[in-house]
Amino acid sequence: MKRVTIKDIARELGLAYSTVSMAINDDKEISLKTKQKVKKAIQKMGYVPNQTARSLVKGRTHHISVVTLGLFSLYEMYIVRGIEQRMKNSRYDIILRSARYDWSEAQNEMIKVLHERASDAVIIIGVKLIQEVIDEYEKAKMPLIIIDAGASKKGCYLNIDNHECGRLAAERFIKMGKKKPAVLLGNTEYAFSQSERKKGFLSALSKKGIKSENVLVSESPVYLPEDLKLSGYEGAKKMAKKGADCIYCASGDFTAMGAYKYCVEKGIKIPGEISIIGTDDFDVADALEITTIKQPLIKMGERAFELAENFADICSVENIDEYFAPEIILRKT
Repeated sequence: MKRVTIKDIARELGLAYSTVSMAINDDKEISLKTKQKVKKAIQKMGYVPNQTARSLVKGRTHHISVVTLGLFSLYEMYIVRGIEQRMKNSRYDIILRSARYDWSEAQNEMIKVLHERASDAVIIIGVKLIQEVIDEYEKAKMPLIIIDAGASKKGCYLNIDNHECGRLAAERFIKMGKKKPAVLLGNTEYAFSQSERKKGFLSALSKKGIKSENVLVSESPVYLPEDLKLSGYEGAKKMAKKGADCIYCASGDFTAMGAYKYCVEKGIKIPGEISIIGTDDFDVADALEITTIKQPLIKMGERAFELAENFADICSVENIDEYFAPEIILRKT
């Protein structure tokens, strides 16, 4: 099917090309009657603006790129759901970009997005950027919103209070009278959330007399749900053998699901012998009635898009450092 152009509309209405173009762009020189006439023709003929051509003329794309480590994790999808909710009445669309679950590739992907100039702002989810990448964005004056990856003096950062996530889990175990805590972590080198949850967990336990060296710690750099479940299963197996009476799954609810499965299979009483706390509050935690630390991911996604949209409009970025409070959801584990 042939693409309908402005020339086609002009020919159909007997108007000049420039008149139709100005009407489409809501130029004040064009009468309301003519604009309405052009609008009806657009709907009838199925005209769709060529955004690429318009961006070349105006220097704007009305696109916001969202870069993630991968697109198979519920963590990212909850944040993207928040972004979509905030998009409903926006002039901007999003372009989803994946680093294919490669932490170093995420840095390269960010440079590619910048050099392509196909977006007016960029949101990066859950990946700590190297300073070189951040400097490139600042030099190019490209608005950049960094989600859940730490903070700096310059730039726009939105974070879950991950230190508080760890503290909430520790406080719960202490209240339950647990004495031999364990924590299952993701990649603490690249994932800011994991190192902060570990700090919060160990700090809260230390204040109650449980020294860090007496806390069982296991780290696994996996990311996909199936891998996380296996990591949780194997982690619980190892921790149970070492005498753990509680396990904080800082890497998420799928890890907690794996730990839960191991305990059930081996007849370990939950929470009597081993208590389990997850992180996220995904449906799997609700279904298995696992106590977890809820993250306001949708809310954070909404805020990220709001900021990206505002900064794209003014072609600038402010220094912002916002934290979103987690909450513990008490269930049966």
